[in-house]
Amino acid sequence: MTKAEVKAKVYEYIKKQGGVSYAEIERLFDELGYSWKGVAVCCSSVNKYVVFWEGWHKQAYSIISELLQEKKLKRTPAPVWLYLLDGKGLDLPQVPDVTDYRSIKRECWLPCMLSAA
Repeated sequence: MTKAEVKAKVYEYIKKQGGVSYAEIERLFDELGYSWKGVAVCCSSVNKYVVFWEGWHKQAYSIISELLQEKKLKRTPAPVWLYLLDGKGLDLPQVPDVTDYRSIKRECWLPCMLSAA
Protein backbone atom coordinates (compact mmCIF):
# COMPACT_ATOMS: atom_id res chain seq x y z
CA MET A 1 0.00 0.00 0.00
CA THR A 2 1.40 3.40 -0.94
CA LYS A 3 1.70 6.32 1.45
CA ALA A 4 -1.07 8.12 -0.47
CA GLU A 5 -3.39 5.12 -0.04
CA VAL A 6 -2.63 4.90 3.70
CA LYS A 7 -3.21 8.65 4.02
CA ALA A 8 -6.60 8.35 2.33
CA LYS A 9 -7.58 5.43 4.61
CA VAL A 10 -6.48 7.35 7.72
CA TYR A 11 -8.51 10.38 6.70
CA GLU A 12 -11.63 8.31 5.95
CA TYR A 13 -11.29 6.46 9.27
CA ILE A 14 -10.98 9.69 11.26
CA LYS A 15 -13.95 11.23 9.41
CA LYS A 16 -16.07 8.15 10.11
CA GLN A 17 -15.10 7.89 13.80
CA GLY A 18 -15.48 11.60 14.52
CA GLY A 19 -12.32 11.80 16.59
CA VAL A 20 -9.47 9.42 17.36
CA SER A 21 -6.32 9.18 19.44
CA TYR A 22 -2.84 8.51 18.12
CA ALA A 23 -3.17 5.05 19.71
CA GLU A 24 -6.22 4.34 17.54
CA ILE A 25 -4.25 5.38 14.45
CA GLU A 26 -1.60 2.81 15.44
CA ARG A 27 -4.26 0.09 15.40
CA LEU A 28 -5.46 1.29 12.00
CA PHE A 29 -1.87 1.21 10.68
CA ASP A 30 -1.60 -2.38 11.93
CA GLU A 31 -4.88 -3.35 10.23
CA LEU A 32 -3.63 -1.83 6.99
CA GLY A 33 -0.30 -3.65 7.28
CA TYR A 34 1.52 -0.33 7.40
CA SER A 35 4.87 -0.34 9.21
CA TRP A 36 4.75 2.69 11.52
CA LYS A 37 7.08 1.97 14.43
CA GLY A 38 10.11 4.18 14.86
CA VAL A 39 11.86 6.57 17.20
CA ALA A 40 10.49 9.92 16.05
CA VAL A 41 8.58 12.23 18.39
CA CYS A 42 5.65 14.46 17.39
CA CYS A 43 6.03 17.80 19.17
CA SER A 44 4.25 21.12 19.14
CA SER A 45 5.56 23.71 16.70
CA VAL A 46 4.93 26.30 19.44
CA ASN A 47 7.00 24.56 22.14
CA LYS A 48 9.35 21.65 21.43
CA TYR A 49 8.84 20.34 24.98
CA VAL A 50 5.14 19.66 24.36
CA VAL A 51 4.90 16.10 23.04
CA PHE A 52 1.78 14.89 21.26
CA TRP A 53 2.98 11.31 20.62
CA GLU A 54 6.09 9.22 20.10
CA GLY A 55 7.24 5.91 18.70
CA TRP A 56 6.44 6.30 15.01
CA HIS A 57 8.81 6.81 12.11
CA LYS A 58 8.90 10.17 10.35
CA GLN A 59 6.91 9.04 7.30
CA ALA A 60 4.04 7.87 9.52
CA TYR A 61 3.94 11.26 11.25
CA SER A 62 4.07 12.97 7.87
CA ILE A 63 0.71 11.39 7.00
CA ILE A 64 -0.91 13.20 9.91
CA SER A 65 1.14 16.39 9.33
CA GLU A 66 0.06 16.60 5.71
CA LEU A 67 -3.61 16.15 6.60
CA LEU A 68 -3.26 18.88 9.23
CA GLN A 69 -1.52 21.22 6.76
CA GLU A 70 -4.20 20.52 4.15
CA LYS A 71 -6.74 21.54 6.81
CA LYS A 72 -8.50 18.18 6.51
CA LEU A 73 -7.76 17.38 10.15
CA LYS A 74 -7.57 19.31 13.37
CA ARG A 75 -5.75 18.34 16.56
CA THR A 76 -7.36 19.26 19.87
CA PRO A 77 -6.49 18.48 23.49
CA ALA A 78 -8.14 15.30 24.75
CA PRO A 79 -8.76 13.85 28.19
CA VAL A 80 -6.15 11.31 29.27
CA TRP A 81 -8.89 8.70 29.80
CA LEU A 82 -9.29 8.53 26.00
CA TYR A 83 -5.79 7.05 25.86
CA LEU A 84 -6.33 4.89 28.94
CA LEU A 85 -9.31 3.31 27.17
CA ASP A 86 -6.98 2.55 24.27
CA GLY A 87 -4.50 1.00 26.69
CA LYS A 88 -1.69 3.38 25.78
CA GLY A 89 -0.08 6.57 26.95
CA LEU A 90 3.26 8.27 27.29
CA ASP A 91 5.59 7.99 30.25
CA LEU A 92 5.78 11.77 30.65
CA PRO A 93 4.05 14.22 32.97
CA GLN A 94 0.97 15.78 31.42
CA VAL A 95 0.94 19.39 30.33
CA PRO A 96 -0.33 21.21 33.43
CA ASP A 97 -2.29 23.90 31.60
CA VAL A 98 -3.38 23.40 27.98
CA THR A 99 -4.28 27.07 27.66
CA ASP A 100 -0.70 28.19 28.34
CA TYR A 101 2.01 25.72 27.42
CA ARG A 102 4.50 28.15 25.85
CA SER A 103 6.51 28.46 29.09
CA ILE A 104 7.06 24.70 29.67
CA LYS A 105 10.77 23.90 29.99
CA ARG A 106 10.72 20.08 30.20
CA GLU A 107 9.06 17.40 28.12
CA CYS A 108 5.37 17.02 28.89
CA TRP A 109 2.63 15.06 27.17
CA LEU A 110 -0.41 16.79 25.74
CA PRO A 111 -2.96 14.06 24.95
CA CYS A 112 -4.69 14.97 21.70
CA MET A 113 -7.56 13.89 19.53
CA LEU A 114 -7.52 14.05 15.75
CA SER A 115 -10.80 14.87 14.01
CA ALA A 116 -11.96 15.98 10.59
CA ALA A 117 -11.78 19.74 10.13
